[in-house]
Amino acid sequence: SIGTGIGEDYFKSLKATDNTITVATYNILSSDYWRWPPTPPTDTDTGLAAAVATMIKSGAMIIGLNEVSDNKKYTPLEKIRMVRFKNQYYKGGYDPGLQGTSLGNAIVSSINYPLSDTNVTVLPDGAINRFLLNAKINVNNKIVSFYSTHLSLDDGRRSTQVNTIIDIINKDTTEYKILTGDLNLLPSDSDFTKIVNSGLKSVNTDLPTYPSSAPSSIIDYIFVTNNLRVINCNTIANTDGSDHCLLYSTLYFN
Repeated sequence: SIGTGIGEDYFKSLKATDNTITVATYNILSSDYWRWPPTPPTDTDTGLAAAVATMIKSGAMIIGLNEVSDNKKYTPLEKIRMVRFKNQYYKGGYDPGLQGTSLGNAIVSSINYPLSDTNVTVLPDGAINRFLLNAKINVNNKIVSFYSTHLSLDDGRRSTQVNTIIDIINKDTTEYKILTGDLNLLPSDSDFTKIVNSGLKSVNTDLPTYPSSAPSSIIDYIFVTNNLRVINCNTIANTDGSDHCLLYSTLYFN
């Protein structure tokens, strides 16, 4: 079951070495996870358990999560914490989920990387709110400012949200910055160009992230400042866990 069968030493080994760090972004579709199968789940079912297995497989130490449910009965964040992503920052409420729950974003990290100076910016999206989460993380005495967000499907609202995010990141004086999330935009969109022109680069330019059943579009991103060199990036598709692929990248601190 979730939280067993994996030794603590494994998670302690998830530590940056040789001046690198592995990060990921993942829309876990947590609002629907208890419907796989359509009976009350156990932590060995598909759905959340499959999403967690995908997170572990990536080897990421820090992950930005989207569509995290605050369901009090199935406690997805607690299950994620049980597999040693002990450090968590969550903000929910941007969309009503099933059974009276809401959805939100989270930043989670392995035991070696506590989150500090956490903060949230509200990104209005019509009748609901979306969020930009931020946390500072010490990686081998280098401070990383890590952001997680999930943007609107509406082109105009999303463009406004992108402008807000760019303004916030530009004012952030932290040396190393990482923006992750399901941005609901394509590399051909003008909002992608705005982000790149602001001084960030996408780790991924050719690996589709959606849908996980037959990936054909890039809508999930990891953007980094130019002082972070992309060693590699890849996706993991697990249709039992989400309709999105997990995107992960190993970065080198220049």
